[in-house]
Amino acid sequence: MANIISPKVLRGGLEIFAALSLLGFAGLLFYSNNLKFFLEAMVTLKCGWVVVGVGLASLDWFGGGIRIWILTRHVHPKAVLKGSILAGGLNTWASYLTPSVLCAHPGRFGSCRNPLGGGDVDLCAA
Repeated sequence: MANIISPKVLRGGLEIFAALSLLGFAGLLFYSNNLKFFLEAMVTLKCGWVVVGVGLASLDWFGGGIRIWILTRHVHPKAVLKGSILAGGLNTWASYLTPSVLCAHPGRFGSCRNPLGGGDVDLCAA
């Protein structure tokens, strides 16, 4: 049986989500009449703090991947750390898009790779 949630459907949902988010953000800026203050804040933004923010956000990728690797290597001793970090990163990426709990995110449906180096796998069912 074909998977109902195909990559094309996920991409379309992501595009709709992004468009509605941008529309809501623009509407909030327009409604609150803070566009001037927002643009002033963007000009004074220090790049060092952006790097710190991106670094802190990337800790979710590595922390989630290490957690998956530690739990997986007890069942499969040849678990690959790189694949586990990639799976943890996909979980983090998907949770940034929508509020989610463990295994209730768009990344669960066919976008995760097996941390053991095999094909696609539903990591939550493993």
